[in-house]
Amino acid sequence: MKNALFYSLFVSIFCVSFQVSAQCEFPETYEGNTGSNMTVMLTSTLINSLEITDENAYLVALSQDGLVVGSKDLFGLTQTSLAIWGNDTNTSETDGAAANEVISFQLVNGTELFDVTFATSVSFVSNGLSAQTNAATVVFKCGIVAGCTDETAINFNDLASLDDGSCIAAIPGCTDSEFVNFNPQANQDDGSCVGYCEAWYLEFEGSQWTGANMQVAFSDGFMNSFSVTDENAYLVAVTEANLVVGSAKIFGVSSVQMTIYGDDVSGEGIDGAQENEEVSFFIVDGTDMYSTTENVVYLTNSTSLVTSESNASLLCVANGPLGCTNIDACNYDASFNTEDGSCEFAADLYDCDEVCLNDSDSDGICDELEVAGCTNPV
Repeated sequence: MKNALFYSLFVSIFCVSFQVSAQCEFPETYEGNTGSNMTVMLTSTLINSLEITDENAYLVALSQDGLVVGSKDLFGLTQTSLAIWGNDTNTSETDGAAANEVISFQLVNGTELFDVTFATSVSFVSNGLSAQTNAATVVFKCGIVAGCTDETAINFNDLASLDDGSCIAAIPGCTDSEFVNFNPQANQDDGSCVGYCEAWYLEFEGSQWTGANMQVAFSDGFMNSFSVTDENAYLVAVTEANLVVGSAKIFGVSSVQMTIYGDDVSGEGIDGAQENEEVSFFIVDGTDMYSTTENVVYLTNSTSLVTSESNASLLCVANGPLGCTNIDACNYDASFNTEDGSCEFAADLYDCDEVCLNDSDSDGICDELEVAGCTNPV
């Protein structure tokens, strides 16, 4: 029995609380003249106790049935009077307070509604006068929640029923300053934050050919699902062991065919894709590298056709500038941070200026290439 009573009380309190916050009906100001009224004097003591803040604040008088029978704007006033209108007995409709009816009061202050109790109660008496010289008791009843009502804004308030003009338009982007594509203008993180690439996949070089290979054709369905802006953009094939095994230029083309090279089992080490190894594809566009959802299983002498969309997603960004980072190369530049495959090396026995490393007789012929024998033409 106690549990049932507790549950009923809980439900009642919950429902009342919900109605107060979710359903707040403000009484309208009084409009009319029934020919009969009484006056309530509102002194400065009473008005000050209301703590009015809104320039449109007003006090209403209500009959016991909730009928508005009088109202008065109060903002900026120190003393005033409120007329309470009585019922016009010449009409069938009740349009005012009945004789000796107890009158209640409410204050509308901006978006909040308060119950106001006077120190001296007021009962309607035609042509009567009630002077309220003491402070009133003011109790919060409910309020209209003001806020952003635009569901697309980042500060949308699902409790707000009155838009206050505070909505902030969403600007999606990377909001983490630790990442390279941080956007200081963005106020809504869209999960696009990326860092510098730990591995930068260069194009496959012909010198890496192993003899074993398979062919992969990419149709327009795949190629048209993304766009590149760099004229040297390429698609690169990478094994599970992070080994580049093929590549193809993709700028300005609607379809492309790529050769994926397999491992040369007759040589030492692994220099290509192994049988049944999964090969993934990445798009390199300038300093941006994208991952795709496409992959193939390497099978020597086989052919695979890729027709589905790439679902390309920005994976990382090169730590620029790009250039030759090999200190042994002729065009090495310490200012470059990411290798782009452009390194140029001197031929064997020569330096980068094509001068012999060893030329003891300064005849322009490297010592290692000298031919021993008689050098006297006579």
